[in-house]
Order: sequence, then structure tokens, then C-alpha cells
Amino acid sequence: MGYIGNKRSERSQYAIESGLVTKTQLKPWQKRAVESGAVRPCEWHHTGKYFNKTNYFDLTDFEELNPKDFPPTKKKDEKETWYVLVSAEWGGTKKHRKILGADVKVTNKITERQRTANKYFFYGGYIKEFDTEAEARQFAKIAELED
Repeated sequence: MGYIGNKRSERSQYAIESGLVTKTQLKPWQKRAVESGAVRPCEWHHTGKYFNKTNYFDLTDFEELNPKDFPPTKKKDEKETWYVLVSAEWGGTKKHRKILGADVKVTNKITERQRTANKYFFYGGYIKEFDTEAEARQFAKIAELED
């Protein structure tokens, strides 16, 4: 068995011609049925330039299922977390550095790099979490370096 260009195997093409479909071709409720485990793929074939494994589904497997049994799932309302980032504000000369005060930032997004940055843990710096922006801004007004 060969390959049709660099798109799919000949058997994969035969599966499509015989009525099988990939997950991307399913209706949304059918995709949810697959994700819940109610329907399993009947075949798989290599596709693409790097011989990816692609699952194929038979539409007759979905005939006995009721679409209402697989309603859309609503995303949970994730509460927004606000962060106050406090680090040392440096001054002085290059040779004789000294801490002038605290550098305070308020944000609702924090990267992993910020989360692990030494400047927030050395010389009294820290990161504090809040539920609302108002609480974070209120704290930022009085934020100081820890001892």
C-alpha cells in the first residue's frame, strides 16, 4: 500500500470513500459523544507528511444516540485573579547599589517567568494574589518590601 502524495495513505482514502469520517468532520454533539467515550473509532490510518495517526468514525454508530444526551458544556466562570508584584527599586551607583524603595505592579495576568523571578523573592520582594482589582489596587498603595 502506498501514499497519495504526502496527504494520506491509500487505505485512508478508501475509508473516506466508504463513508467513514474524521473527528473534525463530526457535528459538535457527535464530538462530545466521542470525548465522553460513548463512541469509539472504528479504524485509524496514517495521514500527513509525518504519518500521523488519524481516527475514523462510522456515522451509523451515532444513529442510536440522542443528541440531547450530549449537551454543550458551559465553561465554569473562572474568577479573575489579580496580582500585586512587589520588588526592590534599585538606585545608587553601579559600584554601590542601594535599595531606594519598592517597585509595585498590579496585573491580572502573570507569566511563569514572573512567578519564578528572583526579584520577587530576594531583598523583600513578593507576589500577592487578590480576588478583585479594587483589593489589589488598595493593597498596592500601601505595599512595602518585607524584611
